[in-house]
Amino acid sequence: AAENYGFNYQHKRFVGTGDDYTAKAIIAAVKVHHPTLTIKKIEREKEAYFLAELINLKLRDGVEELIQQAKEKNIACVVASSTTQKKVNAMLNAAKLTGKFNIIITGDQVKNKKPHPEIYLTALELLQLKPEQAIAVEDSPVGAEAACNANLLTIAFPHKYSKQLTFPKQVIKVKTLKDINL
Repeated sequence: AAENYGFNYQHKRFVGTGDDYTAKAIIAAVKVHHPTLTIKKIEREKEAYFLAELINLKLRDGVEELIQQAKEKNIACVVASSTTQKKVNAMLNAAKLTGKFNIIITGDQVKNKKPHPEIYLTALELLQLKPEQAIAVEDSPVGAEAACNANLLTIAFPHKYSKQLTFPKQVIKVKTLKDINL
């Protein structure tokens, strides 16, 4: 969507942020040439692109095993994503992970998006846990910062867009989730 309006989309700037943040940045940069462009229009275009790409979705190394390990040990699993409920549901469906999580909290359910810790604090409250009773697995520096801001032990599992980015110093960085033993 960004390129359609002459916006030089630098993925690393937006990894882990909500759709509204990206849309606002695009509008701010191109409003002179596209004065009628709206956040809703950009979000619709971005969502359409995202949903079309789900056909190519493959689970990353160790994801299924970690979820299974958690289930076997009666450990709750939560999705805490800055994106929308619709996109999370589509992603979970495409990955065949629907029903595998105890709680799903998305960016449209919280006031403050990552790196603010609200999404993690909400999960802790719903599960009636203290931060030291939970861990977060994050794939972006923004998400890792949110988890760290919630005082969670944070495991960074960078993906192809975030592996070159700087994560908070206190995270434990892994290349595969198979290295984690709950």
